[in-house]
Order: sequence, then C-alpha cells, then structure tokens
Amino acid sequence: MILDDLADALHAADPVPAGVVAAAALAFDARREDADALERLPEPAGVRGCTSRLAFGGPGVRVDLEFSGSLDVLGLVHPPCAGTALVRWPGGSREVVVDGGWFRADGVPPGPLRVVVRAPGRGAVSTGWFVG
Repeated sequence: MILDDLADALHAADPVPAGVVAAAALAFDARREDADALERLPEPAGVRGCTSRLAFGGPGVRVDLEFSGSLDVLGLVHPPCAGTALVRWPGGSREVVVDGGWFRADGVPPGPLRVVVRAPGRGAVSTGWFVG
C-alpha cells in the first residue's frame, strides 16, 4: 500500500527517538495497570528540598518512599499490611514482599520508577512515574 511505503520512508529518514518510544510504552503500561492511582503528597515539614523521600496517598492509604545513594528503595504502607510491592522501571521490575507495611527493593537502576502495592482484601494502589 502507498501509506505503508510512505510510513517506511518517513521512518527511515527520521526515526522516532528511542526515548520517545520508551516514554510511550511507559504511558501505555500505566494505563493497563489494574491499580488505584495514588497522588504525590507535599513534602513533610523538616525535609523541604530533600529529594530522597517521597510520599503518595489516596483514600485510606499512604505510601512513603525513601531512597539511598545506590537507589535502594525503602517503603512503608499506611495502614500497615502484608502483600507485595512491584517496583517498575523502563525495561524491568522487581517484586518484593510487604511485611507489616514495610518493603525494600535493593539495587534499582536510576531513572523513572513506579511502585504498585498489592494487599489481599485491599486491591492494588500505584504511584505515578517519578524519578527517585
């Protein structure tokens, strides 16, 4: 078809940058995730300007995240629960156990992250994409 030939010619002459393709894939994956979205909360008093702590919340739930220099992610779910946390990044993910509300994912690569927490009887909640 003529449109297919035109598309091939345009792609060869000016391909879509890999970063744009990756961002589109992240956006698509976010729409497919079966989880309630959490909103990013303002930084708590006393840690203004601190980029190593983030908080997300929604009706009846809050997820606090802290990052170390090597990008280990430490999380606390309020109210405490048991379940799993899926830490996602472009091209990969790591699922860890949530015990008493706490979870830890070590050695996460730098760049965009998203955390999905699943607890039996509570369903799933998810942060938006952020850079830790």
